[in-house]
Amino acid sequence: MSKNLYIVGTLAGLAGNALKMIMTWAFYWLGFLDYTFCHLCAGMVISPARIREPLSVFIGVLLDYTVASFFGLFAYYIYLKTGGGYYWLRGVGFGVFTFLVCCGVLCPVFSVATSRAPQTAFFYLLPNLLYGLSMMAFICRHAPYFQELKDLPPGR
Repeated sequence: MSKNLYIVGTLAGLAGNALKMIMTWAFYWLGFLDYTFCHLCAGMVISPARIREPLSVFIGVLLDYTVASFFGLFAYYIYLKTGGGYYWLRGVGFGVFTFLVCCGVLCPVFSVATSRAPQTAFFYLLPNLLYGLSMMAFICRHAPYFQELKDLPPGR
């Protein structure tokens, strides 16, 4: 496997997560959500009573970006195996997939109980859709550049 897989996948995950984090914090400050993804990630390793402390949020940010980079690697690997095209559809699909994994399958792992109201699920789904779309946009934009670097002879 090429090192470019790790570079493009990780950068795509990080770029997508930055936009997801901005949207999630906006929803949090507007009162639509009780917890951001940083709080939920921190809740995996820190007591629920202390997840709003600054150090806990920092740990949650590190964990959130780690998970996002892993999903970026996974998305880029799928892109390489299935070929290009249908980026927007893939982005939406991958956003829904990350929502399902993080908010559905992994939800019992979080020590923080989130509301099961449809509005709450919707406000967690929107940032994941943005994450998937922006990650696929990054891959669409930068994958050909990294492919060209792979084709260069060594030392150039």
